[in-house]
Amino acid sequence: MSALVLREDRDGLAWLTLNRPDKLNSLTVGVFRELREHVIELKKDDSIGCVVLRGAGRKCSVVAEISRRCSCAAVCLPAMRNS
Repeated sequence: MSALVLREDRDGLAWLTLNRPDKLNSLTVGVFRELREHVIELKKDDSIGCVVLRGAGRKCSVVAEISRRCSCAAVCLPAMRNS
């Protein structure tokens, strides 16, 4: 099983890539959980000065996937700036 969110660190930047190109990188509870885990780790890493959020593949959607019932209310993420 592949990671839903990939992380690559380069030159003080953390690149977080949504890794669901077949679903246009739509957001799911699993994606939110992995993003949250990355953010928690990034807060501990003083070598990272900026986070870039992007999507894999040809396009990146900004919507949540509603193909199955789920409650996203319990998953919280600090605000992240998209470059």
